[in-house]
Amino acid sequence: FICEILQRKIEKLKGILLAISSGFQFSLTNFWIAPLMAVIAHVFGGIATIGEIFLFIACAAILIVGSILGIMKIQQSFQVANASRMIPIQQVPIQITPVIAYFFVFTLMPSTIFPIIYVIISVFLILLSSFLLAKRQAQLEAIK
Repeated sequence: FICEILQRKIEKLKGILLAISSGFQFSLTNFWIAPLMAVIAHVFGGIATIGEIFLFIACAAILIVGSILGIMKIQQSFQVANASRMIPIQQVPIQITPVIAYFFVFTLMPSTIFPIIYVIISVFLILLSSFLLAKRQAQLEAIK
């Protein structure tokens, strides 16, 4: 939501913000796959309860709408920015949000400081690798 507001106000960062928004849409779909997988066998096996059917319909709708919105946002990003640079940027939220969601969903605090340090290092490495990949891709395109 924040990316949507900012991309309308900051024209220079529109492509990047649209790519990040697209990544968040796909990470939302990744989150909803687990409940869908939990009830899909019961629904198609004919032994589902009303609650499972409702959960199946809700998950399927969220997955479909989230995927469509994610594709729309990345396509809009391609219109205003270089696609080879936007794909690595799109992957950043997809790779980071599962870790953040884990801490929020289970509301667990690690017993030591090391997991937090590892999370910070991994987020830094994900951001660095995305930057390096986008830079390398731009260099390859400059050669062609």
